[in-house]
Amino acid sequence: MSHLRYKSYDGWGQTASEFHMSQVVRVPAGEIIKMSGQGGWDVSNGEVRSDLAEEYRQAFDNVQHTLMDEGGVGFFSVYKLVIYYTSENELAMQYAKENMLRCFPDHHPVVTMIGVEKLALPGMRVEVDAEAHMAKEQGKPNDECKA
Repeated sequence: MSHLRYKSYDGWGQTASEFHMSQVVRVPAGEIIKMSGQGGWDVSNGEVRSDLAEEYRQAFDNVQHTLMDEGGVGFFSVYKLVIYYTSENELAMQYAKENMLRCFPDHHPVVTMIGVEKLALPGMRVEVDAEAHMAKEQGKPNDECKA
């Protein structure tokens, strides 16, 4: 992802790399895609996954689905995530990291994780909000994260 520059400051900022996150990203001029938060629901019927690990995976897959539907861009264009979660912090970090490693093999986006009491739909335990940058030269979508 050469058109975006990621960095983490020395000291505590470098700790973020252990969670597959960066502290800052520099986005050049161009089109920005912002989306509504995506939950771990089936895109055909809206049913939320009952297994927590599957719900996280589906939420990340739904981000990819939304990006591809908008303009054929994928996770390679995502520079920022906000992850809202209702489960225990350790599980939230574990499942978020697993999916970031799966979906972001070539870069570490900037990430904010926020614990909340509840989310919009009954049964939802995670919601992923993403921002992406449309560059003149796009990478190839990561097939692993296609919904």
